[in-house]
Amino acid sequence: MRKAFAVPALATLTIAALLAGCTGGGVSSLTPSDSGHALYASNQSRALPAQSPTPTPAATPTPSGGLLGGLLGGVLGLVGGLVGCVAGTLTSAGCHSAQNTNVAATSSYQNGLGARDLWSAYALAAPQFGAVANGRTIAVVTAYPAPNAESDLAAYRRAFGMPACTSSNGCFKVIAQGSSAPVPAWAMETDIDLAMASVGCPTCRLVLVEAASSEIAALAAAEDAAAALHPAAITNSYGVPESADSSALASHWNHPGVAITASAGDAKSATFPATLASVTAVGGTVLAKDRAVARGWSEAPWTNSGAGCSTQELKPDWQTDSYGCANRAVADVSAVATSNPGIAIYDKAAGGWIVVTGTSVAAPLVAGLYAAAGNYPSTAVGAGGIYANASKLHPLAGAFSQGTPDGLGAF
Repeated sequence: MRKAFAVPALATLTIAALLAGCTGGGVSSLTPSDSGHALYASNQSRALPAQSPTPTPAATPTPSGGLLGGLLGGVLGLVGGLVGCVAGTLTSAGCHSAQNTNVAATSSYQNGLGARDLWSAYALAAPQFGAVANGRTIAVVTAYPAPNAESDLAAYRRAFGMPACTSSNGCFKVIAQGSSAPVPAWAMETDIDLAMASVGCPTCRLVLVEAASSEIAALAAAEDAAAALHPAAITNSYGVPESADSSALASHWNHPGVAITASAGDAKSATFPATLASVTAVGGTVLAKDRAVARGWSEAPWTNSGAGCSTQELKPDWQTDSYGCANRAVADVSAVATSNPGIAIYDKAAGGWIVVTGTSVAAPLVAGLYAAAGNYPSTAVGAGGIYANASKLHPLAGAFSQGTPDGLGAF
């Protein structure tokens, strides 16, 4: 079996971002490329046939301030801004990771959407004063050590009034499956995953499972280690191109009773493990404050979000859609992947408060919602509940997705 290496699902914005890539050995490519991906031209309108070469969403909302013109028009596209390493073949390593380096790091939270913004946008309750983080467990599967993970998480949670989640109070735990050197791109990925899982469920416990490397076999082993802890949810923010080799590992992401989320990716195509019927595939949106609508927020599909039809996975019985896929369709649900200028996280190694983007933001947020709701059936796998409760989501016109969170009702 060929080795396939995983790709953190984030988009790099400038050439200054993370020159240390996700392989542990540096960036292998610094030019935009979709090599190795069976590209699906973009998120497609449900009203259009799946084979349409350049579909256009039928009803994309336009937030005030011209946000979509700036973001959907190319800030995160291929106009001199997308830099990073991508998976060219199943044996190549790479990532789409990192931050919007057009926004300087700051010592205090100043830029990007914060936790309070996301609670508002998705009708989620902020933690009450005096709350304790002793609830259900969310497992975060990532690769390589992240030495600042606990302190970075503490800084993020403290800034938004969340209860402490530390190793000393029993809320936070790390399971390291290797002793390799840290890789900055993956350490940032870890910070994003932990922060967004916290947004989804501020009182949940967190377990960080660090795979020995970004090889998909190592991540499969980490997934099993996470599932052995019987968490409410497991989140995965990485992907590889679909193949018979990757699909042979599918059982490692199949754990009945555990809500497993996987980011759909940032290269417009369906990637593994998000294509598996045993996971909830999470796509990305552009989110903007909008006083002109009752919700107070406008949301549209992010054109870089992974979407499309699986080449390996049969359509599960619960997947009812009009996407035109004979096989499994990706994604199932969506959440914020970017905004103007992005989403705020804390990463000491990157200079403090930074702004990031990607479906790596969305997947752990949704995992947190699954854990907060606590309604995932003990025998369930996959996203059947999302489809059964799609009316409890915010609609998302023009996307391969049932919608975006509107409270916990769909979870």
